[in-house]
Amino acid sequence: MNLFTLTIVRHGETSYNRNGIIQGQTDIPLSDVGLEQARLVAQRLQKESFTHIISSDLSRAKETAEAIVRTNIASSCPLNFDERLRERRFGVYEGKPSREFMEAAKQNSHRSWTEFSPPGGETMKEVHERAVTFFHDLCNELIKANSATANQKKKMGSRDNRSMSSASRETKGCIKNFMQDKKTEIGDIILPGGVSGSDLDSMTVSNRQNSARGSEEDFIIFQADTVSEISRKSRQCAERNDEASRKSTEETSVQCISSETASQDVERESTISDVLVVSHGGLIKELVKFFVEKLDCEIPGGKGNGLRICHNCSVSKFVVSVPRGDGPSLQPKVTCLSINSKEHLQGMGIKFAEGKY
Repeated sequence: MNLFTLTIVRHGETSYNRNGIIQGQTDIPLSDVGLEQARLVAQRLQKESFTHIISSDLSRAKETAEAIVRTNIASSCPLNFDERLRERRFGVYEGKPSREFMEAAKQNSHRSWTEFSPPGGETMKEVHERAVTFFHDLCNELIKANSATANQKKKMGSRDNRSMSSASRETKGCIKNFMQDKKTEIGDIILPGGVSGSDLDSMTVSNRQNSARGSEEDFIIFQADTVSEISRKSRQCAERNDEASRKSTEETSVQCISSETASQDVERESTISDVLVVSHGGLIKELVKFFVEKLDCEIPGGKGNGLRICHNCSVSKFVVSVPRGDGPSLQPKVTCLSINSKEHLQGMGIKFAEGKY
């Protein structure tokens, strides 16, 4: 089993967010509030050990990611950018108040604004496909890097453990231009149940009502009495691995228990990578939607907590396990450890901005 942690952060606030103006892919920098939010989320993540940090190339996400990289004391990997992590493109409505977009959607006989694609804009299906292909390529790249590490270890044997560990770290992380070769098309992806990626437009939006609203305290963590065995053990695995990374630069094995078999087999596992992604509210929502609707990921407090736009500089964390081997039946399993955590921002004394895109 290939296991990696995935931490997702939304960018800090912009003046457009604060004033309810749609920015989409217009390149708006962080406001003073956004810079402070970026500083606080960077402070929260400063001891997290990341092997890969990937951000949208738009300024608001880039500035947030750069703040995290500057503050982090446990990672040495470079910051990479991927255009697929950009916000939804809203075409002629970028730079206009969001209420104008909502009104236009109603005038065009759309029950929901998510179904309305303005001139020059993207459909939600297109945004969803960007999120899915990014995740697919991320899994493939990490597995490829892990395989290269394993091959190096086999060649080196046990003659020089120190050199072997150094080579492993070099392959596991610190990869420049990571995921720059974007090879995957949505139609090439085989989803659970044999559904092809080209059929993603048939995914329902039945959760729209559930995701429209959520509690103010949306940084819910799994409680022991509600988490499944695999979720609980995956969380313990990730936490132990994070702690071990802070204490030592050597490769660390941790024990995880999988409940995917009736016999409750115990396997010795270690995370092959720890990935940080900095992106935008709309893209993050579509990625989590994929986790929930296609990979059966359970969200703490209910799926409505994941299927809505998260707050600026909120943090979500997942454990992703990808079975070894090939074939369309070998699908990733995604376990949510926390969703839209924002307790690190509570001391700012300001209301969260309502502008989502």
